Amino acid sequence: MADKGGIQLLPETRKRIDVSMPGENRLLHIGYGVIVAVALLFGAAKGMTHSLRGQVETQNASLAKLNQERDKVAEEQLISLGKQSVLINSFLSGHIFWSIALTKIEKALQQQVQFSTLNASLDKHEITFTAQAPSYTIIARQIASLVADDGIKDVQISNAKAVNNGRYEFVVKLIIDDAKYLKP
Repeated sequence: MADKGGIQLLPETRKRIDVSMPGENRLLHIGYGVIVAVALLFGAAKGMTHSLRGQVETQNASLAKLNQERDKVAEEQLISLGKQSVLINSFLSGHIFWSIALTKIEKALQQQVQFSTLNASLDKHEITFTAQAPSYTIIARQIASLVADDGIKDVQISNAKAVNNGRYEFVVKLIIDDAKYLKP
């Protein structure tokens, strides 16, 4: 042991790592490689996360701008138009057949009977009308001529009453046989 200026140094206890054959420190090199690979993967994942967040923010901003630019009143009108279009389409598809049904009902109509109102429902296959006649006899003849038509399943009469003009008002509900009137 060497004595330097009154201080005695301890013997060296360091061991020197000598690589006498290549590959002896293989586990050490594999460990460094794994650490470097994990660090690279972590960095790549962080970079991709940052990039994707930027893209999401850009898309959110463009959607917010698009939402502000849209015309909500026009959109509501288009939705309403679409609903009306469906209703009109179903009406037009049954138009010819309703015309046939109404023509047959007109032929069965007594001359002295006057319609006040007429309502038709394609879904329920019914026609309801309010009419006036000069007497109960004419009302009875009208009901009989409607019952005689084979395209009418049922005739219901209600509210037959005298009105101020000397005539009799009545309400008739006709259930239509859709196989004969409403379908080709």
